[in-house]
Order: sequence, then C-alpha cells, then structure tokens
Amino acid sequence: MLLIGAVSFGMTSCNDDNDSGDPSDPDATEAGSAWVTGFRAQLPQGRVFYLSVTEELPESYDISSAVEVGSGGIFFESFGDNPYTIDNNAQTITKWHVDRSTLELSVEGLLSYASTGIGNVREPVFVSETKAYMIQLQEGLIVEFNPSTMQLNQTINVEPIEDSQLATVFTARDDKILIPVFTPVPDECCVFNSPKGAILAKFDTTTNTLEYVVDNRAFGLHPRLVVGNNGSMYIQPGTNTSIVDGYFDLEPEDGNPYLLLRVNDDMTIDPDFSLDLSEIVPMNVYQAASFIFDDVLVFNYVDDSNPYPEAYSDWPGLNAFSQPGAINLETGTRVDFTALEGFQRVFSRGIINGFNYFFASSLDGNETFILKQNSLTDFEIVTTISDAGSLRHVNQLW
Repeated sequence: MLLIGAVSFGMTSCNDDNDSGDPSDPDATEAGSAWVTGFRAQLPQGRVFYLSVTEELPESYDISSAVEVGSGGIFFESFGDNPYTIDNNAQTITKWHVDRSTLELSVEGLLSYASTGIGNVREPVFVSETKAYMIQLQEGLIVEFNPSTMQLNQTINVEPIEDSQLATVFTARDDKILIPVFTPVPDECCVFNSPKGAILAKFDTTTNTLEYVVDNRAFGLHPRLVVGNNGSMYIQPGTNTSIVDGYFDLEPEDGNPYLLLRVNDDMTIDPDFSLDLSEIVPMNVYQAASFIFDDVLVFNYVDDSNPYPEAYSDWPGLNAFSQPGAINLETGTRVDFTALEGFQRVFSRGIINGFNYFFASSLDGNETFILKQNSLTDFEIVTTISDAGSLRHVNQLW
C-alpha cells in the first residue's frame, strides 16, 4: 500500500547569511551548509524525539549525536538559521542556536504560551523575523510571537469554528496565511451535520483580520492544500471527504467530494477552474495525500472496483487496496505513474532549494527514508532510519 501525503511546511528557502564561524575562535571555519532534521525513535523505554544538525544529510542517524527534545506532543519547524521545537505537553516553544563551526545545538530562547489559552497547536507559521503565528480556530485564537526575542506579541480573537480540527498545512504569502479548515467525520451513519463546502480561512497579518472563504462547488470536511514545485496551489479533497459518497445521500447542491480547486496568487479561489478527479480516474476513495510536479498531480486512491464495507464502522478498510495515480492538470488526462511502488506513507516535506523532499516508509514499516525528487519519476534515497523511527522535519538552514 502506498500513501502519499503532505505535511505542514513553512519557509523552506535556505539562508544566505555568510557569517564567519565561532567569533571566540579566530581559526574556526564555518560549515559549508547545515541541515536540520527532527525525528522520533522507538526505544525500549518508549518513543523519544530528537533534533539533529549535520553539514549534509547523512545516510543514517546516530541518536548519540542528536539532542533529545521530548517524549510526546512534539512538533518541529525551522526559520532562517534556527530550528524550533514545539512541546504541547509543556506548552512551550524552544528556539535552538546552531554553532556555525561545530553545528552543535544549544538553547537560544524559550517561550511559554500556556497563558494564552490556545491549547494544543501544530507548527507555527513564520512570516518575518519578528512575526510568527500559532493558530487554533476551534478556540478562535491566533497567537503572535516574535521569533527574534521569543516574546509573545499578542493574542488575537477571531471567529471560531466549533469542532474544527488542527489543520496540517498552512501557507503564507504576501502577509497572508491560508488555512484549510477540517471538520470532524460523523461518528455515525448516515446523518451529516458538518458545514457544507470547502472552507478556507484567510488571515491578514497586517490587519489581524480573519476571513472564511467557502466554495460550495466542493464537498468540504477535510480540504487540504497542495503546492506544486512551480508554486501553483490547489485545494484537494480529503480522504474523509470521499467516504460521504459511499454512505451518505448527497444532493448536487452539497458539492462534489472529488473536486480539485485552484488557488490564485492573491489567495482567492479561482472561480473558473475545477476538476472532477473521479471522472478521469474512476475511484471510490481519493487519499488527500499528494504532490504536484510540473503540473502533474500524484495521489493515492481506491479504484471503483472495490466496494465500500457494508458497515460504516468498518471504514477505512478500503485503504488496503489503495494505489498511486497521476493526472496532468493542464490537459485533464491520466498519467502512468509507478515510481513510488516500493514505498508507503510518502509525505511531502516541501521544496528546499528547488527540490521536493519527502518522508517515506518501507513496505514492511521497519525503515523510514528521506527522498529527494529529481524529476517526476526519479526519487533518490538520501537518508535511512531503522528500528521503527519516523521523520518529522527536514530543512536546510544555510
């Protein structure tokens, strides 16, 4: 089984600052590059999260040279020259300093957000050297902090969406943050009370205002953003969106659960573009897990020859039959794609220095990898983690 996905990413361009090495050592030589990786290891005593910085991405990791950062509720992000770890158990964000000569990690700043009431959060969205945001729409809270000083700037109250879930992809452009709104899957069949339409929240960081954008052409529930290697952005249906077609009676006005929408450069939804993916590739389930390379959308799906389980409670058993698919978005035609058949759970980390990087697992689940995409069908294994470890973050700091 192959599952291709997207994980949250922020600013992935590397920093051009050419500071010299340790100023206290006049003979110190600056490392030519610095790659940060956040990962989880499964040890006899339980799960442990680690942060590591190396000059190049290594073929494998030695946890003895990494820094232990927690055992649960940990997220990773990086901005500029600094990695950040988010600890939801402690309600803190730690900013890490990387020595430009030795690449050793040390704590540069610590911020507690317990007093804001925002609760559990995912990765912050970094907009500038002085502005980053933690977002929790279920509580109607957006917390702004200063990454340079690691001080809270303000807590912004916005219109909440009750029962919404933490989104996994935020995208920031031109002082605006685009957030897909997740609403929960119904516990029981077959009454659907969640809001209709694909819902996106657009937050303007210059005015501290939030606008909800609803497109009723698509059925909502779990819309996700996918960004192409050329900067194009689309709203794709979520995995859980597709189940509605199998168990719930839909009317045309409820929206299409297989519809792909395009986001314009100004973060508005293009009213003149939509693509019914199920008309091109017959399917029962579209896995909201994909990447776009040169206008080819690669995704995971369950074809329409596999019936839905009779009992709603047995879903998502169809995932066992999932397979990769690909569609050319310019021509609206199907494309043959077999390049990732040797992997499962392939998640896009984002574009770093012009290349798309992915996290992936072996088919037996015993190894995880960092993959570098050189072309639509050429994927290079850069790093391997064994013993049921999992990768959570990778970026080039400089």
